[in-house]
Amino acid sequence: MIAICLPSTLFTKLADKIVAGGKRRNISAEEGMKPRERYIADSANCNLFLIFFGFTGVALLVLTPATLSIDRFVAHEFIDGTSLFFHVYLFFLAILGLNLGALEAEYLAGTGKSAHQAIRRLLGGIALACFITIPYIIFYRGVIRAPWPPLLAITIYVLLIGALFAVVSLYLERITSGTILGYLSKYFLLFLYLFGFAFILPQINPLIIISRLLASREAVSLLEFIVVYAVPLGLIALVVWGILNYKAKGKRYGSVR
Repeated sequence: MIAICLPSTLFTKLADKIVAGGKRRNISAEEGMKPRERYIADSANCNLFLIFFGFTGVALLVLTPATLSIDRFVAHEFIDGTSLFFHVYLFFLAILGLNLGALEAEYLAGTGKSAHQAIRRLLGGIALACFITIPYIIFYRGVIRAPWPPLLAITIYVLLIGALFAVVSLYLERITSGTILGYLSKYFLLFLYLFGFAFILPQINPLIIISRLLASREAVSLLEFIVVYAVPLGLIALVVWGILNYKAKGKRYGSVR
C-alpha cells in the first residue's frame, strides 16, 4: 500500500502544479483576447502525459521483481500479484483523466466554447496516454506470460475507466466553478470507486475486475464480461449527457488548490 500511495501522492501533486500552470496559459475571453486553440496534446497538458509516462515506467520497473516473486497478493483473495502493475497503471491513468478534465473545464469557462470539442479532446487524450504506454504492456505481458486476449480486454477496460474520470472531472469542475469542492469531490469519487466498493460491490470494483480478467484460474462468464464494460460505458454516457446539458450560471471560475 505504501509503495502505491507515495508515488501516487507525488504524481498528484506534480499534476496539480502542471494543471495550475496550464490554467495560467489559457487566455480568457473575458479579458478581450482571442482564445487560444486547444489540442489533444499541447503546451498546457503535454507535461501531464510525460509525467504519466514516467511514473508508469517507474512502476513497471519497481513492480516487475515483485510480480516475479509474489504468486498472490494477500490483501484480497481476488487480487493476485500478476495484476499489480495494471492496478497502478489504472490509478495513474485515472489521475491523468482528472487533471485533463480540470484543464478543459478552465478552458471552457474562459472561452465559452462548446463542450463537444472538450469531450473529444479528453477521450483522445486518454487514448493517447494508453497508446504511448503500449511498450510497457508488451513488456509486462512477457514478464507474466499472459495471453493477448485478456490483456486486450484489460487495456480497453482501463481506457474506459480513465475516460470516465476525465469526464467526471470536467463535469464536477464546471458545476462547482472550479472551487475546492469540485477538487475534493472528484478525488473522493476516485477513491470510492477504486477502493470503497471493493467489499461492498466487488462485481464492479476495477481492481478486482482486472485481476479476474487476467487470472487464468477463474473464468469470467459472458454476462459478467458484458457488465464489466456496460458499467463504465453507462456512467460515461450519463456524465457526458450532464456536461452537454449543463447551463453555466455566470459565476466566475476559480479554483483553490
